[in-house]
Amino acid sequence: MAFLFNFSFSKTDGFLIFNHFHPAWLDIFFKYVTHLGDGLISILAAVILIALRKKKKAMTVVLAYIYSGLLIQIAKRIFHLSSALGHPVSKVE
Repeated sequence: MAFLFNFSFSKTDGFLIFNHFHPAWLDIFFKYVTHLGDGLISILAAVILIALRKKKKAMTVVLAYIYSGLLIQIAKRIFHLSSALGHPVSKVE
């Protein structure tokens, strides 16, 4: 059924159809939860681990954050990645 749905509607139309099936409070919730992946949580986790005297684990969190950021930036420059909607990425962050 998902296969038929994907070929029957554009991505935008499909999104608008499914967007009506959730409660409005989820829009507010995910507006803020979305920003948890921007690195603030990684930094907070490292600070908490340092405060708990778990320096090796804190260093692992920091290095994972740095390596993943570097990998993404290198991939963006090498492949000139576009978004899933087909719009070109206008700037590399």
